[in-house]
Amino acid sequence: MAISAIARDITEQERAEETLRESEARLRRFYESGLFGMHYYKLNGSITGATTSFWR
Repeated sequence: MAISAIARDITEQERAEETLRESEARLRRFYESGLFGMHYYKLNGSITGATTSFWR
């Protein structure tokens, strides 16, 4: 009988995922705060959408 195992340290990967989650949460709070207007546009410069704060 034989047993084989592969072990790897995923600490760095978990740290990177947590950093990404925190960054996304900050961006979401910023976006949902409505303090700043944002608009979305295509590369040709045409606006495709905007938050209501943008038009105030």
